[in-house]
Amino acid sequence: MREYLIVLLLFLGSALITQAQVQTCDCEADLTFLNEKVQKLPSYKKNKSAYEATFNTVQKSVTSQMPYYDCLELINRVLLPLNDWHMGALEKAMDSTTVSYVTYPTYQGDLDQLLGNLQDKSLNEVEGIYPMNDDFSIAVVYDEQAKAYLGVVLKSNLEQWSRGDIIYKFIPISDNFYKVIGAQFPSKRLISYHERINEGVILRAGIKKDTASTYFIKNPYPDEVFLFKELSADTDYIKVGSFDSFYPLLSEAEDFYRSLEGKLTKSHLIVDLRDNGGGGDRNSDILLKQLKKYLKDHKIYVITNASTGSNAEQFTAKLKEFDNVLTYGDKTRGALSYEIKPNDYHTLPSSGFLVILPSKAHSQFLKYETKGVTPDYLLDYKKSWISEIQKQIEEEN
Repeated sequence: MREYLIVLLLFLGSALITQAQVQTCDCEADLTFLNEKVQKLPSYKKNKSAYEATFNTVQKSVTSQMPYYDCLELINRVLLPLNDWHMGALEKAMDSTTVSYVTYPTYQGDLDQLLGNLQDKSLNEVEGIYPMNDDFSIAVVYDEQAKAYLGVVLKSNLEQWSRGDIIYKFIPISDNFYKVIGAQFPSKRLISYHERINEGVILRAGIKKDTASTYFIKNPYPDEVFLFKELSADTDYIKVGSFDSFYPLLSEAEDFYRSLEGKLTKSHLIVDLRDNGGGGDRNSDILLKQLKKYLKDHKIYVITNASTGSNAEQFTAKLKEFDNVLTYGDKTRGALSYEIKPNDYHTLPSSGFLVILPSKAHSQFLKYETKGVTPDYLLDYKKSWISEIQKQIEEEN
């Protein structure tokens, strides 16, 4: 805890990061407002001492004239001890004509030297060069003083991004998990979210060091929210891309689940939850009820990835309780034990940032929060996950 508090006091002063003259906000007022809201949360009650130690330390250094970027990072760092990965502060949504008022920091080292130092980094190292497309790439480099990895723009064909801009800051948490302060690319809207970096891939963002290889981390049918396929004489496949519990998508889900009635007769069913960001029980309970009936005489194989989140993680955890269920792929997002209600969105008084403070806890899933649901079988990122499961089914039957 002591090391974490020291980092909070130092993160603004890194020698590798500078900011030009920028607009400021009263971050002291924002922090006071935030603290009053936090003390009413279930996550506060479970993590009170850790949160208060962090808050009290930060309160001594926060100012009434702080750059917007620094204030947003500070607020997100203060919230980290609450261990709620639905929680965070971010710039409000923008339309295409709105310009962000946040000035991003810039990297002060030699960019050509940085490129030379990082271009031969292995896939097992977080540091390295990550192309985002043919004309845009970033260098990820560790900043010892900030205790974070910086995502530095090396190549850009976009007017809003210049070489040397720090587009992302990855704050280490645990086991390849990071809190990200950065852009909603390609815009400059400043957001925060949780991410994993593993084997040279920034998983939720889908940014890879190795652009020559084919990866199978993401769902192979991005244009379909719901999909049924017959894979073989004894195996069916369904993609469930969302558990959105509001219409019109809920209606689409209900129609899809009805279409499965009488179809699921084969011995094996692959349920693909990759990139399913969640939703609500109003949706997922319909499918869960169907699958419980199916499981009486059949087997289910669930696929998850780092973007399987929230209610989809809860759904996975519920299915794992059945003997006839096996899970495959990668760890889930790790944001499933707290729920966002309509009144959980708050606007900070000075910066105007939106802060999300979930007010409902699902304590039965706390063991997975910040860690994710680990599958029974972790699969190779460069092999077809569906094909790998089919091979295992064939070998066992």
